[in-house]
Amino acid sequence: MKSRIEVRQAVKDLSVYSVNQPDCLVKLNQNENPYRLPEAFQRDMAEACSRMEWNRYPEIDGRSFREPLSRGLGVDPDTLILGNGSNELLMAVMTTLLEPGQRLLVVEPTFALYRHLGKLTGADVLVLPFEGMFEFPEEMLAQALADPRTNLGVLCSPNNPTGSVLSLEQVQRLLKVARGALLIDEAYVDFSSQDLVPLLKEYPNLILTRTFSKAWAFAGIRLGYALSSPDLAKEITKALLPFRMSRLTLEAGKILLKYEAWLRDRVGEMVKERERLFDSLDEMEGITAYPSQANFILIRPEREAQWLFNKLVKKSILIRDVSAYPFLDNHLRITIGTPEENNLLVKTLKSILGDQ
Repeated sequence: MKSRIEVRQAVKDLSVYSVNQPDCLVKLNQNENPYRLPEAFQRDMAEACSRMEWNRYPEIDGRSFREPLSRGLGVDPDTLILGNGSNELLMAVMTTLLEPGQRLLVVEPTFALYRHLGKLTGADVLVLPFEGMFEFPEEMLAQALADPRTNLGVLCSPNNPTGSVLSLEQVQRLLKVARGALLIDEAYVDFSSQDLVPLLKEYPNLILTRTFSKAWAFAGIRLGYALSSPDLAKEITKALLPFRMSRLTLEAGKILLKYEAWLRDRVGEMVKERERLFDSLDEMEGITAYPSQANFILIRPEREAQWLFNKLVKKSILIRDVSAYPFLDNHLRITIGTPEENNLLVKTLKSILGDQ
């Protein structure tokens, strides 16, 4: 008798998450920090690895890293949850708070994984569009969050791929009316002046997720964290696998914290480059550029986005075509690179657009 494998319909209905990755010399498509960590970090890691007991399980709660990280943030360690990238924590939050038929609220265009993960839980995903120049629709958000059917709202601030930011006052107003939880994904918070951590003590329905993959130049190690009330953090932890953080990841995180000042300097350079690149793009004929508080800039070319994307790939410059995102027909996203990479991008764009 042949076996029959039943795949959940919610899974069948989804597409595999993928990224178009042509091989290019200049890589400006995944919002990474373009600067390699210093040689001193590499030496510290090599020494730590030589002493590591690879045959032993890691700490089950990652406390040796959670404690110094929480001290730097000024929070209780019990409010902090570690994950292999913030994506793992997004999944844990949705698994904890959403059941089939409950509502997940998002504003699009945004990170596609929110809708993807929500669908996996069987939740009904309510999508609101941005207003005007990609401004958060506060009034519509407040109404939807006040609805008892909305058990979770997930908003990205600064938002990927628009660079839009919710103010502290806006977040406070939304938290006051929300019947369920509000998760703010702060993956790009280091590139903005925003800091919502002080709100955690006042609002037990607030969850923050952050990552070391962007500003902290750690995309290759997969390390993120979530912040919430201690009671909610305990429940979310139940949806995570035990021993999920490897010894290597925890040790790397501890060492990385020693280089925070160096990284803050690089972030400052990237913010300056963001403003310089925006000014260059904003002055360019044939392109509309949108202000951003992240480490990327969204643009809309007058010609087809795919045409410009392919032209840049031929020049070995890779950016991100985000035209498939809801409400973003014919848009591209450019990650902030080094000054040399940004100069080459501007020069190449001018050449391409001048020859069209």
